[in-house]
Amino acid sequence: MVLVLQLPARAISLCLMSEQGQQIEKRRINVVGAVIIRDGLILCAKRSNRMSLPGMWEFPGGKIEVGETPQEALRRELQEELQCDAQVNDQLEVTTHEYDFNIVTLTTFFCQLLNGEPLLTEHSEIRWMSASDLGSVEWAPADRPAVARLQSLCREPGANSKTTAEPEMPLELSVDLLSRQTDSLERYVDSESDHDDPASRDAALDEVFEVLSFLDPDGTRAARVFRDTFDQLYDGQHTGRYRLDHLSKTEKAHFGSIIEINLQREFQFNDGSVLDYSIATHEVDCKFSHTSQWMLPTESFDQIVLVTVADDMKSQWSMGLVRVSEENRRASRNRDQKTGLNAEGKKRVRWLHQNAPMQPNILLTLPEPEVEWIMSRPSGQKRVDELLKSATGRRISRTVIATVAQQKDYMKRIRENGGSRSTLRKEGILVLSGDYKDQTQFAAALGTAVPERGEIVSVRVKPTEDLAYPSADGRRWRICLPGETTTVDAPMLR
Repeated sequence: MVLVLQLPARAISLCLMSEQGQQIEKRRINVVGAVIIRDGLILCAKRSNRMSLPGMWEFPGGKIEVGETPQEALRRELQEELQCDAQVNDQLEVTTHEYDFNIVTLTTFFCQLLNGEPLLTEHSEIRWMSASDLGSVEWAPADRPAVARLQSLCREPGANSKTTAEPEMPLELSVDLLSRQTDSLERYVDSESDHDDPASRDAALDEVFEVLSFLDPDGTRAARVFRDTFDQLYDGQHTGRYRLDHLSKTEKAHFGSIIEINLQREFQFNDGSVLDYSIATHEVDCKFSHTSQWMLPTESFDQIVLVTVADDMKSQWSMGLVRVSEENRRASRNRDQKTGLNAEGKKRVRWLHQNAPMQPNILLTLPEPEVEWIMSRPSGQKRVDELLKSATGRRISRTVIATVAQQKDYMKRIRENGGSRSTLRKEGILVLSGDYKDQTQFAAALGTAVPERGEIVSVRVKPTEDLAYPSADGRRWRICLPGETTTVDAPMLR
């Protein structure tokens, strides 16, 4: 006979029983869950009576469908379950649990809500909980290891003694978090070396440092903000600009304001009462400088400042924290009563990330005469074709394509039916997109740069008999060596 069991919303399965009552091997289900943190609180969802495991709590998410990556599945599930768009960030935990009905492997990711407020569509309740509250409810077994891992990264307020009635931060991250991220730990240890004297410790700055390390342990989120801010100011699609010296003096000065806004949007910092942000209940000002010469207004004196710097030519950025104390700032002021950090103050910056990489601006990595040749072509299509021939084997962003094409439907210059894909195929050049899994896999098998979402990579290929290389259109293909030519059209990947 067949026994049909009620299953979680995350998985739909049948448990088959033989006539002798022997259970057939359980189905394995891969699911994803979202750890969404906002203002120090964690979003939790209670399973409804219509679901299996009714009344138990879980991180919102669902089943990974065929052809989906875990991140794609989680974005889709959050849209379906909570009616919210979300950004999927670092992985928290992977857990496999055997239920009566199947075997579930749950992968949880830290996520950030991009827009919308969570709505009830499947669950009976959703609740924002502090770390201490997580243990007050009954969690679904597959979610429990993620809860424990999350609690191990956090500790409750009150560990720091305070003599004033200062509000406690809702979620204070422990130094244990940094020990789980090698890069973050190295930064933390390095930043501590100049502050070994307990009397010189700055508890508030420590708390802000820990929160920022938790939100972006490897710097990928901030790197994206700096890249996007450069591109936003260049506005290459409409202006053709792609380097800092193309901007006016006013536009360059505006960079700091845009960085401040974009960082707040990315990390959802609360507004400060006096300064730009409130992080871990502490007022934090945000300052940017292309040359590390941050101008500090009087309202930032004796306060914590998030100092940032970025260099598009070097594809690098830095971000750190410093208190603008009297011993850390210059005595002199300009006509606006602003000053800067003195030599000692610059030494005392606690770097979250220093000289960290960001996505390169391809137009700045090519020889200038080559870029001038590309930009001098008479049409957007010809400019894009020349770019893809010049920058083979490199990740090219949509923003660069827009800058070169300078047309409304700039991605049309890449597509089939008259775009670069069909035109350059006749020259043996294959154009691969990071938006398609088969094309990223083909890039990896070729051994060229693998495009990420929103990027393309062009590569010149030729047929080969070597079975180690990938196949397409009934042949195997390898990358052409420098100076090597081919008379065979590149394959069409479908």
